[in-house]
Amino acid sequence: MFINNRAFREILKCFKVHLLVDYFLRLFPRRGEFGVYRYQVASLEAWLVEKEIFKSGIYDGVFNLNGVKTFADLGCNRGFFSLWIAEMSGVRLKGILVEANPALIPQVKNLLQNNNLDGMIIVNGAAGAGMDGGEVEILVPPTDVGAGLKKTIEKSLTGDKCDLVRVPAVRVGDLWRGKFSDGERCEILKIDIEGAELAFLKDEKDFLGLVDRVVVEVHEAVVSLQEIRTELLKSGLIIRKEAKEDSETVLVFAQREFAE
Repeated sequence: MFINNRAFREILKCFKVHLLVDYFLRLFPRRGEFGVYRYQVASLEAWLVEKEIFKSGIYDGVFNLNGVKTFADLGCNRGFFSLWIAEMSGVRLKGILVEANPALIPQVKNLLQNNNLDGMIIVNGAAGAGMDGGEVEILVPPTDVGAGLKKTIEKSLTGDKCDLVRVPAVRVGDLWRGKFSDGERCEILKIDIEGAELAFLKDEKDFLGLVDRVVVEVHEAVVSLQEIRTELLKSGLIIRKEAKEDSETVLVFAQREFAE
């Protein structure tokens, strides 16, 4: 997530300004692009997530999402991407959302409940840990956004005071098989797990075989963009677009030929 940028974290240290902005934002409930779904932007961080998902246009027009029924969102943050997918697809969605930061889970649950998105489930845990069960350590930055595996992001967060939290290590393939019928495909997958993207792509190849379209947020400070490209191609996913999100991150869009 681009708001994990160091310059932004420095701005947020102006604490009184931050509180004032948060109060102002809570006064104005939002609706999605087509006015179907409702959501609340209750903080400056949430506003910047909203800007990325709904306002920047960075996701628009890359994939044909009309009629898409299934998805997975790894590193879902406040769940806004699920609303965007629901509006783009125009049909009732089923999906799995995974978020490492336990503080955000109640917000995502409320978002899904308030919009009657009962086909979606939210799971607190860390994807890309390469473990079958057990717990892993994550670091949660002061902004409450950009939580990731300690072993992956601790060097990039030098100087930031982060909370150390233990959460379950999750295998997305297992979650998928537990919710969906055997062989049911994941029509779109978003991966934004703060530098653990490459580990996930290497470790969950069985699940990737069920994925038709994928958006990977590549954190170049901790992972190689070229290695991400290579792993996507190995999984039969053809790169459609790459978009620079900021100086530290690149969005990579890839899909299978039959998913045009």
